[in-house]
Amino acid sequence: MAAYQPRPPQRQAYRGIQVDGLQLALRQEQKATEEQGPGKAMRQATYRRTVDHTGPYVRMLLERLRNPKSLSVMPPPPTAAGALEILPPAGYISQPATGCASKFVNLSWQKVRAGINAIAWTPEGRRCLTGTNAGEFTLWQGQHFGFETILQAHTAPIRSITYTHNDRWILSTDDSGLVRLWTPRLELAQDIRFHNDSVRKVALSPNDMKFVTASDDSTLKVWDFKSMKPERTLTGHGGDVKACDWHPTKSAIASGSKDATVKLWDARAGDACLSTLELHKGPITQVQWNLNGNWLLSSSRDQQLVVFDARMMRKLAVFRGHQADVTCAAWHPWHEDLCVSGSYDGNILHWLVSHPSEPQAEIKGAHEGALLSLAWHPAGHLLASGGQDARTRFWCRDRPGDPFPNPTSHLHDQSYASESGAVDVGGSAGPLATTMSAGAIPGIGDESPRSAANSGASGSAAGFPGMGGADLMPSGPPPPGPQGGWVPPPPRGPPPGGRGSLHIRPQWRGGPRPPPRGGPGFQGYRPRGRGAPQGGRYSRLPGVPQGRGAPAPPGQPLPGGAPPGFPQQ
Repeated sequence: MAAYQPRPPQRQAYRGIQVDGLQLALRQEQKATEEQGPGKAMRQATYRRTVDHTGPYVRMLLERLRNPKSLSVMPPPPTAAGALEILPPAGYISQPATGCASKFVNLSWQKVRAGINAIAWTPEGRRCLTGTNAGEFTLWQGQHFGFETILQAHTAPIRSITYTHNDRWILSTDDSGLVRLWTPRLELAQDIRFHNDSVRKVALSPNDMKFVTASDDSTLKVWDFKSMKPERTLTGHGGDVKACDWHPTKSAIASGSKDATVKLWDARAGDACLSTLELHKGPITQVQWNLNGNWLLSSSRDQQLVVFDARMMRKLAVFRGHQADVTCAAWHPWHEDLCVSGSYDGNILHWLVSHPSEPQAEIKGAHEGALLSLAWHPAGHLLASGGQDARTRFWCRDRPGDPFPNPTSHLHDQSYASESGAVDVGGSAGPLATTMSAGAIPGIGDESPRSAANSGASGSAAGFPGMGGADLMPSGPPPPGPQGGWVPPPPRGPPPGGRGSLHIRPQWRGGPRPPPRGGPGFQGYRPRGRGAPQGGRYSRLPGVPQGRGAPAPPGQPLPGGAPPGFPQQ
């Protein structure tokens, strides 16, 4: 009987190193003549950039579980490894400048060259739906931005796309005055036609029971969603109504017209106008309520944006920085202070209400033609823009320590150069020069924008305009210490004992520390007994705080004096 002999390993051709048949590469070499036929080359894999918000949200949830009572978040370090510790915009609520989406991610184009007039993200954020001048719906994937489907939805140019709040229906309008109702699977449900001219915008009520349409026939119509019939017609504009929006919680409707006026309406009070606002000197292109329900953003062809406070009925901020007509604008879904705007020359600017003097980020030449539409991802980490060049571009936040900066993007620090010691690193002096604090990440500062605005105010101002109350952050130097010197602030960054902790260990700021154990001035410990102060296994002598955080015994001064701002005993 012949002895068993193992079969010798066969050497195959791989793209990699071969050691006795061991596979050190993943792809086998293929010959075009044998497997793919003559003259056919193997198709190369297409590299696609992927922006997934799952990782940052998981990290944010872990931080919340680790520190459930902590509201402060440590910014990531300004290195390439800091991109692994970045959180979603919901994790930086007190730092709105971190939500600026100025880094280019992907470019998606249509087969039919037609301008992108409308963009809408699906409520769950998995896909992006665009409407073109050719009347087509195009659906793009929301993570790697690949093409999914295309549909001839209208016979006229599409002007607006809106999802209902319950995620069950889609409303679209076109230049022929037609309003169409769609299912989430892009199946046509119903056609509505009551306008004689182009329907520019459609907005839904908070409970989805009503919706309003703005048309070029100088009217607005309020509809009942169940019967799909108009209830009332709002008249009063002297020109085409270009934009409208419904209040996020009330029955108030805002509309902007070609006659350079913004009107406020009550959907329950008939067709009477509540107020007429003359905020601009040119035709209105966009109006949108903030999610806080107090601010109304309007853009115009006079190259300006205005934030109007509906509580005080006055202007809250005016943004000047565009060199062409402002065509579209949108509020950030998480940061109420942050908004973005696009202009006819293809530029995109990010603004903060607390810093209206200059934009926080600028993208020059974002599109080759006029910029027609802007839409934020529901999570706030992505921005989609559509232009007249038949292109849909996607933008994300800059990563910390990115070695490949975007040449068309210019970031601006949320702190003033004269107050925070910022240095000019952009090499240009002007209102749009790039400034950032030394050793800091652009847009991630120690002070919030509202506190910076209050600290820069002069006189006895009543704090942030429209918010009421006193200053949120007192101006001037910190109070002196008990010995007459300056009290040093706590060190920046995480404590040396832990990595990634959101807490900063408390520092001794009330004077000299107590003497160390066994050192000069140490009076020893006494065992706990009847009448002895409680606070641990052993208690210190009188004059030293008892226990963890307990005050000194009554009638005795605190060691080193009282803390700053407290009266001496």
